[in-house]
Amino acid sequence: MDRVSSFLDAFHREQRAFPPNTTVIVVTHGQWIRLFVKRWFNLTVETFDDMTSPPVGTCVQLHQIPKN
Repeated sequence: MDRVSSFLDAFHREQRAFPPNTTVIVVTHGQWIRLFVKRWFNLTVETFDDMTSPPVGTCVQLHQIPKN
């Protein structure tokens, strides 16, 4: 969890310099993806525990929903 927190802290700092609509690709393993999603969306521990890690080689896409 500490590595995910450190990554997200650095990512938020760097993100300010990204041009609008920038696509970011993160290559990692399934457990880390679950931790990332938990932290990014502020999910509960119970929700995290209910999630399963994606199979090896799976592409996971997170999309920002435009605000109206």
